Amino acid sequence: AREQNEQLRLLRRFLAQHGIDLALSVRVQRQAEYRMNRTSMLKDTEVPALNLLATNLHADLRLSMFREHIARYPLFRLWINLSEATAQEFCAESIDFSYRPLNDLIFSAGAGCDNMYIIINGKVKYTQDPQSSVVGKRTKSFVQKQCMCEAALWTKWVHVGDAEAL
Repeated sequence: AREQNEQLRLLRRFLAQHGIDLALSVRVQRQAEYRMNRTSMLKDTEVPALNLLATNLHADLRLSMFREHIARYPLFRLWINLSEATAQEFCAESIDFSYRPLNDLIFSAGAGCDNMYIIINGKVKYTQDPQSSVVGKRTKSFVQKQCMCEAALWTKWVHVGDAEAL
């Protein structure tokens, strides 16, 4: 609690020093406090005891964490079937969970991308506009339990829409 109070005090000081108007300052502080109070899923990088594991055991753990999610996609399923060691290395070096709060912008049109996203829980609102993509009018779709931006794994990719966590 003391650390959280210190972080909020620092945030208020930052906002005051930069002359942020009161309405925006209140919104920023509320969101910061809300997100500090949320209990989120722990990532393996936040558990110091996991650093004590042997490399091969840690690789087994990470493959176990991600297998169910990546095995839905043919390329990753092939990797798992051909070489579990390759799949373990992939999970150890190239994959991570990202927990996004409600209304958080995941990516925006025009930004470069080198990540594929696999939507595991929740929904993502994906919006495309004529100025950033080849649509005639603004389109919105909702993505759930699918992947997005997989082409970024093998080509230079630029987002053509905005993705927001719901």
